[in-house]
Order: sequence, then C-alpha cells, then structure tokens
Amino acid sequence: METAEVARACPTRAMRWCIERARERKGMAVAAIRDWQLLVAAPYARLAAEAGLIGFACTNFVPLVAPPGGRTAVFGTNPFAYGLPAQHHHPVVLDVATTVSSMQRVRIAAQHGTLMPEGVIFDHAGRPITDPEVFLEGGLLAPLGFPHAPHKGFGLALFIDALSGVLSGAGFAQGVADGAPGNFLWALDVEAFLPRQEFLERMDVQLDQIQQGERLAGVEELLVPGERGQRRYQDFTTRGVVPLASASWQLLATSCESLGVPLPTVLDR
Repeated sequence: METAEVARACPTRAMRWCIERARERKGMAVAAIRDWQLLVAAPYARLAAEAGLIGFACTNFVPLVAPPGGRTAVFGTNPFAYGLPAQHHHPVVLDVATTVSSMQRVRIAAQHGTLMPEGVIFDHAGRPITDPEVFLEGGLLAPLGFPHAPHKGFGLALFIDALSGVLSGAGFAQGVADGAPGNFLWALDVEAFLPRQEFLERMDVQLDQIQQGERLAGVEELLVPGERGQRRYQDFTTRGVVPLASASWQLLATSCESLGVPLPTVLDR
C-alpha cells in the first residue's frame, strides 16, 4: 500500500496518482486532500473503475446533521462514492450522501417553492418541518436511516469525516464551518487478489444475478445500485449537454469564479 497526503491538490490528479501507484505495485494507494470541496464524489470513483480498479472517494461538509437525540449539528451531508469495474456491464458507480437528502435538493425545492417530504429536514430546534425556506434559516438534515435507524447514517458521516477531515488535516466536524473541508481517495488494483479478467467476469455474474432475479408485479426491470445515475451520465456524455437547476448553476458559477476559470457554454437557461 502507498499513501499520500496532498495539500491543496486537485482531486482528479490525486486519484490518477492513486491509480498509477496501485497498478505499479499491484496493491492499493490512498490520498488525502485539504482545502477542497468535492461537489460530487462519483467522478473520482469512476476514474478508478474505468481503469479496471476499485475506487472510493469521500468528502466532509459544513455541519447540518445532529447526532440521534441531539439538535446541535456536528457533521455535514458527507457524501461518498464507490466504483467497481466489470467486463460486459458498465462500471458500477454509486454516489450517496449520508443524509436522507442532499443539500442541493433542499435548495432546489426552496427555489421552486415546493415542500420537502416529511422526515427529511428539521428547524433549528430539531422539530420536523417540510418548508425548505425554514430549513435554510439554520435547520438540520435527517441522517440516513431516519426515523428508525438514524445511527446508521450518523455513523457513516462520522467515518467519512474522520477520513476526509481528521486524517487529512483539514477542517472536521464543527470545524468545517470555519475552515476548508477535506477529501479521501482510494484505489485498489484487483490483481492484488485475483487476475483482473477473473475479477471482471465474477463481477458480471454478480450483476447478472441482480438484474435477472424475479420481479414484483408492475416492476419492469431490476437495477444495479447507481444504475439510474450511470444511465444519465452516459446520456449526458453522448449528448454533450448537462441540464442544471438554477441552484446548481449558481453553485457552479461561484466555484468557477473562485478558481478563476470560465463558466461552461450555456445553451439554454
């Protein structure tokens, strides 16, 4: 295993470094990055999967989630993604937040004047609400598993925060509110365990068993985790166009401005 802590580095470059080192040594490599907010984790996990490796990426975020039974935010949405290569199937890429909803979904609901489903957001006192505008005044997000097992999502958020923030030397837990977040990226060469071809064939068998199982009435097909997102990714890549909500566009504009890079071409707003 080879490790690297790359301060103020580009996550794409860091993941490519992990892929190269893992392949060189037929093992694994990890990188921790400070002062960089991943808007989404999937592209970095996908880089590894498309190279025939297993990939993982995660980041922490400003506090929005209180521990079960509490009302003081400690962790953020803290998303993570994994990427698994296959032979005949597309790589499996799953990107999820450790909260019931992403922050962006709440922003979009506020922009459109629509309510959130019950059990997703709380006000600043920890009371369940559905109005995203109230949430934006200092509310809380529900962790994955709420209401029956909120400790699951909160526990995952803690793990992601430890990897992304504590380990990298970046802001962590409530400190992310006053400092920059961190990231953790990991690549594993499957040949450390099996010949690559054998692993890819076994992955195909696993995915076939998911999709070829018996379906409930009214269900047209069974999907692999992350498959809807993968289909959208393939569609957008083919078309060369990515539709964005206003909230997403504003976030992209802010990021481009901070990095000093031009905004993408706008076809229709």
